[in-house]
Amino acid sequence: KQAASVVECKDFNVHPENEGKLVMMRGKLTYKGEITEDPELGVRIKSPILQRHTEMYQYIPSSSDEKTRIASKGWDKNGHPSFTDRYKHYRSNPSFPSNLPKSKDFACDLTMENGNLKIDGDFVKALSYGQYVTFKDHYEHNMTGVTKLPSKKLPEGFKNLGNQYYRFQSDKDTKPNNRIGDVRIRYRAFKWNANLPEFTIIGRQKGDKLYREDGALFFDYRVEDDKQLEREIRKNNRNAMFGALFCGVLLALGALFI
Repeated sequence: KQAASVVECKDFNVHPENEGKLVMMRGKLTYKGEITEDPELGVRIKSPILQRHTEMYQYIPSSSDEKTRIASKGWDKNGHPSFTDRYKHYRSNPSFPSNLPKSKDFACDLTMENGNLKIDGDFVKALSYGQYVTFKDHYEHNMTGVTKLPSKKLPEGFKNLGNQYYRFQSDKDTKPNNRIGDVRIRYRAFKWNANLPEFTIIGRQKGDKLYREDGALFFDYRVEDDKQLEREIRKNNRNAMFGALFCGVLLALGALFI
């Protein structure tokens, strides 16, 4: 059984004999006020997770039922404008500068139940992914905008407006006028909520950390016994297999048109 290869750490502490093994912990995450940093732009905040959002004010493709509303507002026929990073290559939008800091998530290490076995920051970031419904709900509800940004590593061409870095498309602008091509960089941080539910985490132990490597899993609830764990591992393996098969089919179809 695959669950038999997983070692449970019941006291949430480092055990040298588990080095290199898949280790499972079940309980509540612990956050002790650690700092999370964006080293590229020098933004530091007391929070387990920090998000950097880089967006350009650009046209968004519109569906046919929006054309009348768009025309009435005087918007471009290609669609209504908005801050987003989703339509970088849409025909009416200017190109994103190649040196622009991209959207990115940052996270610090966490522990469980005040133990000393850490959960690596890259693993922590994965807790917010869509398949982990419970954590994502708590995560989104507890995200708050960073209102005071430093200027020490201000990106070239940007101004610090306090709660965002802003690059104006027009040199005449001093305040955001939402012109096509304006770029903004904003941050959101996770406001820790001690009422987060219990989780089950399986990671590979290296030193004093669990890493999100081969065989690593996260469940947004407490797995109660080996039978349930075995079912979840098998389900995860099936999903991974179907995902790999789907990607293979797409690549094969793509090759036909090259």
